[in-house]
Amino acid sequence: MDKKGLQLFVDLVAHEGHKHHVPGCQFKVTGADLTVKKGRLQTATCQVVFEVPAEACNQAGMLFGGIVSSITDIITSCLIHAGELKAKKRWNLSFSTFLGVEYVRGAAIGDTVVMQVGVDKISKTLCFSYADFYRLDDDEQPDVKTGLFAVAPSDILYRTRHQKHLSKMMITKTSFATEKSQQLMEQLSEVYGVALHSKL
Repeated sequence: MDKKGLQLFVDLVAHEGHKHHVPGCQFKVTGADLTVKKGRLQTATCQVVFEVPAEACNQAGMLFGGIVSSITDIITSCLIHAGELKAKKRWNLSFSTFLGVEYVRGAAIGDTVVMQVGVDKISKTLCFSYADFYRLDDDEQPDVKTGLFAVAPSDILYRTRHQKHLSKMMITKTSFATEKSQQLMEQLSEVYGVALHSKL
């Protein structure tokens, strides 16, 4: 459920709601693990893979630094909201209070990038998350059993940290207005067992 639910969130938020912020990027969730205890999210991690498209690069053929921030914002937010939805059966708005990027080296057009994403700490109103980006070798294959890619510290591209304020405001029906978005919301409702479509 975690992998399927997170992929639906990514499809909804990245591909439908904010695709103009990450032009041409197609994100695939290769693994996700969200642990809930007593109605609270305890841990949340995932791995996401994408290929760097020309639309997201500068004249030198390198991924725009600002798009790294946008990708971090979108993917970490999806992970947080998937965890909150699993734990509390609701999807509230959240707002960034800090987002930092360490640029170790750049990603070029056509590079396959693996993101290791997780939540460090979550309280009633604040969530601290991270996303580390790695370049994947052309011949690298995922683990047969887990479907996950192995990453090496030497392949690091960017290190990011993201802090969000969790508000009490619910997502409204005007947040995602397209027919495709509504279909994705229906699927999320089925996966998490909550009538999200009635909120939209």
